[in-house]
This record gives sequence, C-alpha cells and structure tokens, in this order.
Amino acid sequence: MQLHVRKNGQRVERVSASLTKAISRLGPIRRQAVMDIGRVAMRDYLERVTERVAKGIKPYSGPRPTKHLNSRSGRGLKSLKEFLVRDRGRDIEGVVALPRHMAQHEFGGEIKARNGKYLTIPLPAALKPDGTPKKMSARAWEGTYVVDGKRGTKVIMQHRPGRDVPIYVLKRKVRISPRLGLRKALRSERTGLRRDVVNQIRGLLKAP
Repeated sequence: MQLHVRKNGQRVERVSASLTKAISRLGPIRRQAVMDIGRVAMRDYLERVTERVAKGIKPYSGPRPTKHLNSRSGRGLKSLKEFLVRDRGRDIEGVVALPRHMAQHEFGGEIKARNGKYLTIPLPAALKPDGTPKKMSARAWEGTYVVDGKRGTKVIMQHRPGRDVPIYVLKRKVRISPRLGLRKALRSERTGLRRDVVNQIRGLLKAP
C-alpha cells in the first residue's frame, strides 16, 4: 500500500517513505482503518475546498460586471456541494463535477456561436430580479425585431407601450475570464489534507 496524493491521475505529493513502509506492514484490519481515515480526510478536504469557492460567489446584484461570480438560480452552488468520495482500487478518489457553465468560469476561454449563428445574451429587461431569464429563449418573446448594434453585434428589441426595449444582444462570440478558483482552492487546501491523513495514521500506528 502506498500513500500519496494524485490529481487527474498524476502524483503530485508523496508522504514520507518511512510512513508508507510502516503502512505496508499493517494487517488487513488496520489497512482498512487507513482507508477509512482517507475517506474522512478526503471528505473534509473537499468540504473546505468547496466552501472556500462558494464564499467567492456573490448574490446577483445587477447586470454590471463584477470581479466575482454571481449566483442566480443557485444550481451551480448546489453542484459544488454534491462532490463524491469513492474507492478506486486501493486509492480514495474525490470528484467535484462542475456543470458546463461553471466549468467555463473555472477555465475561461472563448465561446463561439455555431454554424454562423449568434449567441443570445439577455439584457436587464429580459431578466428577473435574481438574474435568471424571464423566458426560456429569445424566440419565446413576442413583438420583437432585430437592429444592428455596435462592433458587429445585433440587438433584439421588443415593442412595448410607449417605447421599444432592448432585450437581447446577439454576438458571434464572447470571452469568459477564469474566475471560479476551484483549482486554486484545491492546491491551497492540499497541505491540510496531507497533514490530516499523516497525523491520523501516525496515531493509528502508535495504538496498541
């Protein structure tokens, strides 16, 4: 049995050789106890990581860009807490599965419309107070028409009593900055994971 930390299948940190050797001499019952320690430590580690990431996500406060991510429906925050801790052979594996929109904010990058079409980006008039869309898509609105906007964009307008209101901007592509910070939190809290595991295993080895 070896004691180390892996990320995406690659070893990133190894516990001391002497401790690993001592573990290899344990009987089946105590080896199972080591696995139990690993499960609890992994769960505590992911609790710390996801709580740290969640604190950086602020309630939606309007359409103006902020340096923080905004929570709208709450589905993204919920997904962070639905991490998995499972056995994979003699390893303990922790998995945080991000929904697509959260992954985009973790890695950043450019999103392009397909087949020469446009991305539909809702404007304030198309959003509820919590920042979620009032309708499922731009096609669900009535009384709309399209006008040319700035820098190659187009704008969907809606006829309303007394005035016409912009409800969507259409763009060929948008760029998203990496702002979630999950990988940063995983790296930052990894030392605590190692410390917890080592201290508990040393206690197990000292027990009669």
